[in-house]
Amino acid sequence: MKTLRLVSAVFGILVLFTAGAAAQVSYTVSDLGTLGGVSSKAYGINNVGQVVGEADNASGLVRAFLYNGGVMTDLGTVAGKPSFARAINSGGQITGFYDQGGGNPEAFLYSGGAVSYLGTLGGFASFAFGINNSGTVVGGSVIPLPYYHAFQKTAGGFMTDLGTLGGSSSWSEGINSSGQVVGAAATIAGWYHPFLYSGGAMSDLGTLGGALTDSIATAINDAGQIVGTAGISGVESHAFLYAGGSMTDLGTLGSGTYSVARDINSIGHVVGSAKDGSGADRAFIWDGAGGLKDLNSVLDASGAGWTLQEARGINDGGKIVGFGTIGGATHAFLLTPVPEPATWIAVLGGVLGLGAIRLYSGRRR
Repeated sequence: MKTLRLVSAVFGILVLFTAGAAAQVSYTVSDLGTLGGVSSKAYGINNVGQVVGEADNASGLVRAFLYNGGVMTDLGTVAGKPSFARAINSGGQITGFYDQGGGNPEAFLYSGGAVSYLGTLGGFASFAFGINNSGTVVGGSVIPLPYYHAFQKTAGGFMTDLGTLGGSSSWSEGINSSGQVVGAAATIAGWYHPFLYSGGAMSDLGTLGGALTDSIATAINDAGQIVGTAGISGVESHAFLYAGGSMTDLGTLGSGTYSVARDINSIGHVVGSAKDGSGADRAFIWDGAGGLKDLNSVLDASGAGWTLQEARGINDGGKIVGFGTIGGATHAFLLTPVPEPATWIAVLGGVLGLGAIRLYSGRRR
């Protein structure tokens, strides 16, 4: 019984301590720099901490980048045209798009140091926004008519047209390990609604009450939780979380009227951007404990001089990427939680193990 009481007590401390740590978490901010130019933006992060996005080089040209181990690598371009990386999976495969010229993008997959082009649905352009750990890419492509449709392209397979919600156009933004896809699609009435594509069918997720407004789903985790932004009225849209068949309004920052959720990790933490009461863009996190939290308010001393404007990705370790301003320039950032959740679990797990060992040893004497 003493053993059980000790184990229960230490587990209780573990739960309370980690809960307190989560509530008091702050972040260290790292400037990811540029490729020799002025600006950069980060859009995706995987669970091993690799980051992708776009940055200016010394000639002022925009290049897709991979940031890994403190080093930013230029992923190259096509005929000197701009390139943009948007997502990376845990295997290090990267997707995004190149500018073919005239503003016409072409979706690409970067894998093992080589680039492959994903083609189109019959039209002249395509763009990719998401990739899962199986290498399936999602995005949008122009079809032979002057419209674009959401697509998914499996590794080594064909590009599949996901259709629409009765209207003319659609595009996909995110995909999970089960192959469920989310994005935005036009309805018969012409408004864009967030969709879930699962089991070969596209479902309309609805809005937050704004009938004559556009809405979009931007990311889905492996539990099937979906985030995005949904119309409230013609001038107001709010970040949402869709789970269990219902859409929850995540609100805004202060008296702001706009927010958009960009990503969600496996434990349901959401990041995005919102306009505050003055109309300024602010990066946020939503962790289920209250409303949106301005990430600028939870930076440690490393955040001096930063204004975090958009959070675009969050991994399962709680690291966040996006972009903001520092020294008058727009730079990509990486936020690392302090203390990191895994650190507290490891430390307190060690306390639990040590206590159990000591008591067991005492009982054997």
